[in-house]
Amino acid sequence: MSKFIIIFITAFSASTLTGCWNRRELDTLGFVTALGVDRTGESKIEITVHVAKPFAIARATESSVSPEKAFWVVSSTGSTAFEAIRNLLLQSPRRPFYAHNRFIVIGEECARAGVGDILDLFARDGEARRLARVEVVKGSTARQFLEQVEFELERLPSEGGQGISRYVQEGVSAEPVDCTLNSFLRCLEAEGVEPVAVRVEAVPKMPAAPGSVGDLLRDQVKISSKHGGAAVFKGDKLVGWLDERETRGVNWVTGKVRSGILVIDQPNEKGKLVSLEILRAPRAS
Repeated sequence: MSKFIIIFITAFSASTLTGCWNRRELDTLGFVTALGVDRTGESKIEITVHVAKPFAIARATESSVSPEKAFWVVSSTGSTAFEAIRNLLLQSPRRPFYAHNRFIVIGEECARAGVGDILDLFARDGEARRLARVEVVKGSTARQFLEQVEFELERLPSEGGQGISRYVQEGVSAEPVDCTLNSFLRCLEAEGVEPVAVRVEAVPKMPAAPGSVGDLLRDQVKISSKHGGAAVFKGDKLVGWLDERETRGVNWVTGKVRSGILVIDQPNEKGKLVSLEILRAPRAS
C-alpha cells in the first residue's frame, strides 16, 4: 500500500509540473544593452535602444577583425513610455529583452520636464533590473548620444560605459557619482534627499570624414563620451549641474569616496603643485 501511495503521489506531481511553458528561445530575443529616453515636440515619449548583434560579435571573434558594428540602434515613439517600448516590436524582428540593459540615458530636455512616470515603468517591470545606471546627457538628446558614442577598446558602447562605471563604483576616482535606478528611486521616496545622477557628454574624437561608410560599418570612433560631474534633481526634475570639484564634495558628504587624487599647492615651493592619493576614507554607515 505504501508503494502504491508513493507511485500515485509521484505520478500526480509529475502531471502538475508544466515545465517551460513560457520559455523564450535565444534566437527570438534581441538583447538590449542601453536605453535612452527623450520627449518629442508632440508631447510624446521617444525610446532609443542599443540591441546587440551576436552574429557581428561572433564574426569579430572568428576573424579578429570585423568592420560591422556589433549593435543596432533603433528608436520608436508613443504617448507613454510603455507604448513607445511596445512600438519597438513593429521594427525589430526579435523581441527586445531588457534583463541585460546596463544604462538608462535621459536627454537634458526630458530630464528637466520630469522623469518620475518614465522610471516608474522600469521599476515595476519584472524584466528590467534596478541595477541599470541612470545617466543624463548634457546639452543633447539621448537618441543623439546613443547614435554617436562609441569606445575604441570595446565592441559594444555599453561595455565601454560599464568599464568606466566600474572604476567609479570601486572608488578609483572621486569626481563622478554612481547612480543606479534603485538608488535614484530611493532618493525620490526619501524625505530631505534629492537624486543626483551621472552627467555624461559626447566628446568629438575627430572630424567626420567625407564619404563615410554609413551606420552599418565601423571604421573609426569619431565621438566618445565623458563621465564626470553630476546632474542634480529636485524631485524628478533636473534643476542643474555639478562640476567635478562639486561632485567630489557630494561624494565626501555621502561617504562614497574610497580613493582619488587631490592636487594642492606644494608647501615648500611656491607656484608648484603636488598630488596626494586618497588611500582610505570613512564610509557612510
